[in-house]
Amino acid sequence: MSCYATVNPATGERVTEYPVASDQEAESSLTRAHSAYRKWRETPLRQRADVLRRVAELYRERADELARTLTLETGKPIAEAKGEVALAASIYGVPRRERRDVPGGRAARGRRRRRGDRPHRAHRGTRRDHALELPPLPGGPLRRAEHRARQHDHPQARPELPALELGGSDPFIVLDADNLDGTVAAAVKNRVYNAGQACTASKRFIVLEDVYDAFLDRFVEAMRQCLPGDPMDPTTAFGPLASRSTVDELAEQVEDAVAKGATLLVGGHRIDGPGAFHEGPSWPG
Repeated sequence: MSCYATVNPATGERVTEYPVASDQEAESSLTRAHSAYRKWRETPLRQRADVLRRVAELYRERADELARTLTLETGKPIAEAKGEVALAASIYGVPRRERRDVPGGRAARGRRRRRGDRPHRAHRGTRRDHALELPPLPGGPLRRAEHRARQHDHPQARPELPALELGGSDPFIVLDADNLDGTVAAAVKNRVYNAGQACTASKRFIVLEDVYDAFLDRFVEAMRQCLPGDPMDPTTAFGPLASRSTVDELAEQVEDAVAKGATLLVGGHRIDGPGAFHEGPSWPG
């Protein structure tokens, strides 16, 4: 039987492994989940809100444990991992003022958006002994809940807020140099967030021409000082990539870009060792 292994990307050590579910087991799980969903959707909103609030409480109570699991599995710096746990708790924590049924529908008022890594997925195959203990729910125990409040067309519903995006790679736009040091610090922080493996980690920097040279010089120097470190160290801001295969893919991308004329200003090299470490590459556009 084939197995799925959890590997610590900071050390290359195998943490644990577990068998891959068969087609029959997957189908059985989907059937039970669908049945539970059909009952859950008819559960009164007040009761559902109570369950979600309890999930939020458990996330906060077990914040250190969940953050450590997230770091162990993905290499995400522990400080960022704790932030992700807090974010997850805030998503599940339905405010009491939002717990009113909207006439004509069952949708909760407000809007929640999930971002980044979800710590409830960490060790999902090996942490069954740590399943969240919740009030009884229709269809059996809850092991994963996702709350997506949607806008309802009732007059009491809140208006939808616009989301403005500039493509798949989040841009960091620099318009002036009034606080260039602070701008560079923010740019580096956003660039190395989760080692760049996040949709919200800045990957393109759009800089006005009159501040371009000054920004680039300081940014390159700051990136030169920002080396990957132990993700379990609270002071580490730049951890490993998620896997050795990700390092291989990034190395190929850097080599291909340089071969096609890109000028590598800093970083861009593998770091020897058993972990999945790689220097953050930077080049002018």
